[in-house]
Formats: sequence, structure tokens, C-alpha cells
Amino acid sequence: MMIRSLLILSFLLLLLSGCSLNKEQALPGGHHSNNEEGMNKIHTSIWLVDWMHEESLKEAEMLSSTDDILLFGTYFNQDQQLYPAQNTESLIDKTLKSSLQQKEIYLSIINDQFLHDGSVIQKNPDLLQALLISEQNRSVHIKEITDYVKPLAIDGIEIDYEKIPDSLVPEFILFLTELRDELQEEGLRLRVVLEPTFPSRQYDLPNGIAYIVMAYNLYGYHSGPGPKADYRFLDEIITNFPHQDNDFQIALSTGGFSWADGNIKALTEQEIQRLIDKHHPEQTRDATSDAMTFSVIDEGADTEVWYADETTIKNWVQYLTSHGNYNAFSFWRTGGLSKASIDQINRLPDEIQPN
Repeated sequence: MMIRSLLILSFLLLLLSGCSLNKEQALPGGHHSNNEEGMNKIHTSIWLVDWMHEESLKEAEMLSSTDDILLFGTYFNQDQQLYPAQNTESLIDKTLKSSLQQKEIYLSIINDQFLHDGSVIQKNPDLLQALLISEQNRSVHIKEITDYVKPLAIDGIEIDYEKIPDSLVPEFILFLTELRDELQEEGLRLRVVLEPTFPSRQYDLPNGIAYIVMAYNLYGYHSGPGPKADYRFLDEIITNFPHQDNDFQIALSTGGFSWADGNIKALTEQEIQRLIDKHHPEQTRDATSDAMTFSVIDEGADTEVWYADETTIKNWVQYLTSHGNYNAFSFWRTGGLSKASIDQINRLPDEIQPN
């Protein structure tokens, strides 16, 4: 009787563990169920960047509540081959040897193209045309990706291909389906970054993939002064990327921009704080966006600054959670975060409950 009871107990434990494993494998992009262990918390991710790899790593290790680590630094060379930047291998190696190895780690691939003369074509649509236009081209590209990531002790990859020509969207979707299938055979997950203008309602996106919508760059290099996002813009995101349709997640950006006599510059929070310490400007919080703004004369130039502080970030997450039912957020980026924003991102899972 004792032996029979032990056998039944062992069978039940095995069955339960198998169910748990299958459930986790079914979840795309490393986004685990909010009901695990009775918890109901938002899921957070953070990008680390190659050009500030030491600072990024240090700040990421301070983000104790973050679930996913996104290593941003793999591009393309002139020959349309994957090209890790100078510090990318160091970023990957140090991350995998740090305390961050306990988190879900993704390698981001970006369609910036580095040419032999040292110039860079950022978000090159012609590159995407060459990589994705035919089944054979996609197959070659997918094999290069899988061969590149197989030796790495990571959990998945992230595709950040921007400025996709409208005519190429069907091929891009085929590429995602084919890449997802190849990665699943290797036990790897797939995340895909989508621009806010991506025509998501016109196509059936493949499942088993986490889609991260860029809810920023409303104002920036392409425009006059303003916030990276405002609430009207966030409402458009909610309408065009309804959470219930796919595993849509939201990317938000820290920091901001300065506009000075036609010179536009992206600024981290730490760079903005140095301007504030230098000039002690009167600041205001914009009611339409909750972003902060101020104007100064810096180095002889009239300079207007817009940026997101820790309150902005919290209010954006709260708004998107309550109005759009989103429960996963990625933050651009480490390498220049303020201590206040690090602390706020750490508190988000406890302060904001998904619907």
C-alpha cells in the first residue's frame, strides 16, 4: 500500500510539473502569466546599449524588479551580414557573467547598416528589401541569425526592423513566422519591435511572438519641440494596437530632447540634470503629456528641453494599464538613467496593478 501511494504521488507531481512547463513554453517573448503564484503584476524589460555598455550594465543591475534584459548592439555591415558593434561582445559577455543572467536575456538585431567608409545608414529600408524579399533570401537571413545566437546562453532574440516599406510588410510577416519556427526548435523566444505606424490592423500577425509597440518619438529629430509621447498619442496606440488582439506590449522612453537654434540633440536624464544644475531653470509639467519642459540659454543658444522624469514614466504606465489593459512594458534605455527613475521602475510592479 505504501509503495502504491508513493507511485501515485510521484505520477501526480510529474503531471503537474509537465503542465507548468507546457504553460510556460506557450507564452511568447518570455512574458510569463500574471497569475503565477497568485501574483498580478506588470512585466518590465530594459534595453542595455553597446555605446554605453559599462553604464548600462551598472544601472541594469540596480533594476532588481526588471524581468527581461535586452542587449541592443547587433547591426549589419555593408555586405548585409550581422555586425556586432565594437562593445557588443563585451556587453553580452559581461551580462551573462553578472547577476542579470538570472533574468530573461534577449539579443536585439537592428537594421542599421555600417558601411566601409565609417558612415551609418540608420534603419535602412533597402537593407530589409534585400534580406526579406524572397523565400530564399529570408532563409539565408534566418540561418545567419540562428547560427549567430546558438552559441550564446540567451533566452531569445528581438527584431527591431524599422522603416519597413509598405510593400514589404507581407514578406516581413512571413519572415517573422519562419524565424519564430526556427527559434522554437532551438528553444528560443522571439520579440518584435513595431513602430506606431505599423499597419497591424491590416494583417494577421503570427502568434507565439511578443510584439512591442514604440510609444515614443512623437517629437524628436524629425520635429520641433515637444514630448516623446502625449496622451492623445497614447490613445492612438491603444486604438491601433489593442492588447486583446495580440500579445502587444508597450515600449516607453526615458530622457528627452533639446532644441537649440536648429540643433536637435537626444539627452539622457543625467545630461538633462546637468543642464538643470547649471542653469536652475523654472520647469513646468505639461498637462497633455505629463512630460517636463524648460527653456534656457546654453552656450549662447536658446535651448528648449522636453523630457520624461520618473513621474512621467509612472503616469504613462498607469494610463496605458488602465485605458489599454497592457501589462508589459519595456523601457528605453539604461546608460544615463536618474536614480529616481531607477527606483520608480523598480516600484512599478508593486504600485500599478493590471486590470
